[in-house]
Amino acid sequence: MSYRPPVDVGRYVESVRERVQLAGFRQETPPKGAILKARRREAKLTRFGIVETVVVISDVYSQPSPDQFRAFGSDSVRSALEGKSRIPRGLGSSLVVYPVVIGDGISDELIGFVRSYVPKHWAIVEFPVALDLRSSSLVLLQTRPFWGAAYYSKTRRDAYDLLAPAP
Repeated sequence: MSYRPPVDVGRYVESVRERVQLAGFRQETPPKGAILKARRREAKLTRFGIVETVVVISDVYSQPSPDQFRAFGSDSVRSALEGKSRIPRGLGSSLVVYPVVIGDGISDELIGFVRSYVPKHWAIVEFPVALDLRSSSLVLLQTRPFWGAAYYSKTRRDAYDLLAPAP
């Protein structure tokens, strides 16, 4: 594995901001504890209606814990629901939320947690992501839950495309 220099938060956020804009997202006011929030609405036949994808990037945490990670994810989902279309979830609309926790150092405990954490919601895919500033690595779910196997491969690819640190 080659050495990658630490990530500069400002450059990272600007890079993500550019990528999400090119991908059709519009910026929204981020919730408390976040520095970026963006949303895209698309009609998708494969998901039987309108899919809203929301990216929420946290302020920097020093050594974030699984509890902080879980709480930020819940806050991100709540924030995503506030701006959601009026079409009912599960009956013509769904939500994909990428809560991104930026950590100044990520513990092995958190890496294990993130790689296996699959929060369950009605017609919402919460796909948590952690960015370790020190190692310039993106940590995310590595398994595919049986109930969401059809969606998780694409969701993971999209996470890398939108959220990975620029080389």
